Amino acid sequence: MTLPSVLVTDTNIWIDLENGKILAYVFRLPYQSFTTDFAVEEFIHPKWETLQDLGLHTHGLEPEQGIGCKFGDRRPKTQ
Repeated sequence: MTLPSVLVTDTNIWIDLENGKILAYVFRLPYQSFTTDFAVEEFIHPKWETLQDLGLHTHGLEPEQGIGCKFGDRRPKTQ
């Protein structure tokens, strides 16, 4: 069984795609697109309703799911 390909993005990606005039094209790709539920309030341009109509879904995260996540520079350390 093949699992569907999934894209998980933050707000900035959708803003950049809208500014680049290629937003609608992304939803023609063979991916399911998701953002976190807390990002929905951040969508002003493009509007959340527009993204939802195009096919963007949300996925909720509980606060404890973010605990322990490390973000930042992932480049290999040089000696």
